[in-house]
Amino acid sequence: MNNKITAVLLVGIFLTSFGAVLAADGDVKWTYDTEDYIYAALAIGADGTIYVPDYYGTIHALSPSGQLKWVYETNDYFTFQAPAIGADGTIYAVGYDYGVYAISPSGQLKWKYDDVEGSVCSSPAIGADGTIYFGTHSGYLYAITPGGSLKWRYLTSTSGIYRSSPAIGADGTIYIGSYDYNLYAISPSGQLKWSYETDSYVYSSPAIGADGTIYVGSSDDYVYAITPGGSLKWRFETDGGINRSSPAIGADGTIYVGSSDYYVYAITPSGDLKWRFETDGSVPSSPAIGADGMIYIGSQDGYIYAISPSGTGDRTDYKWRYYIGSGRSSPSIGEDGTIYIGNYDGDLYAIQSSSAWNYASYQQSMKAYANSNWPKFGQNNFGLHRVAFITQKSLPIDRFLKIIDENKCKNHPDAEGCEVK
Repeated sequence: MNNKITAVLLVGIFLTSFGAVLAADGDVKWTYDTEDYIYAALAIGADGTIYVPDYYGTIHALSPSGQLKWVYETNDYFTFQAPAIGADGTIYAVGYDYGVYAISPSGQLKWKYDDVEGSVCSSPAIGADGTIYFGTHSGYLYAITPGGSLKWRYLTSTSGIYRSSPAIGADGTIYIGSYDYNLYAISPSGQLKWSYETDSYVYSSPAIGADGTIYVGSSDDYVYAITPGGSLKWRFETDGGINRSSPAIGADGTIYVGSSDYYVYAITPSGDLKWRFETDGSVPSSPAIGADGMIYIGSQDGYIYAISPSGTGDRTDYKWRYYIGSGRSSPSIGEDGTIYIGNYDGDLYAIQSSSAWNYASYQQSMKAYANSNWPKFGQNNFGLHRVAFITQKSLPIDRFLKIIDENKCKNHPDAEGCEVK
């Protein structure tokens, strides 16, 4: 009897191992049905937990294997607002109607801030001191403390902020696009530093390069590169509006972005076309870049594509593509390389890839995942929307974390753990 059990176990182990060997990049590992639309990007916690927002206001917490851990229903809406994760694991979700929800890692409401003027399509950003930033349709940029109190709000314009999410620079400056055609730079204390006017709506969310350059798309068909001081470095014209896709930046500084003209663009740091890749639909998804430089992005043609950074631009020149159905969600990359992306039917797909993003802790996540300052929407899997501090690989981790703390205290001397001098 024992010999039979042993034999069965050995066969099972062999088949499991054999199946793992056969698993190839682009194969679906599992799917999860939220039963509602998934418009927004997701967030991934330090323990690998996947936090998925659906359109009708529910946060689904899933294990890396796709098992449901818990759900939290807000009775709100998540249209394009991705969650963000604080240093203590708190999940911050901004609802369309009722403001900010702070949810514990176990799925319990910690607090809610609902004194918000105007509906919200902006994803939250989290500053080095834990401040939560988001924009509203009434035109305000809000700054909320980690405890749920208002720090300040700044009126960009009465035209409103639609879909553009804040990005936080190394000095704490908050950058956000507006419906009045402008990109705004707001100080950590809530004062206007400058604004830069494009020729149309700025739905796209900014990305920040290693030298502080701000990259953002506009509905006027251009991608803009703007200095930290608010001057234009260059602008690159596509054949359609950059209406929802937000730029991602490769290890060599290449800027990747999708356009409504059906193309994914690769633009050099000097503003020249490197290549463009044609899909069969508008590209509202934002790219995610793997540690090997592979670009993952969804199209309205229903496919998610894996495109090589050295691509020729030929429409058949992709590593793989997988049909997930129509959607606008942007992909995220798990620690083991799994690609996660949602669709309009409410399905979350977990797709095999070899583009692992290796990080050991929340603090270490502020290192560049893909040797890049901004490799995906939100900058990292926690959705912090703030720049990474790139250091030499040989730098000891204790020194690296000290640099982060020093930068935090420099820009936010009143933050916890910082001595006022």
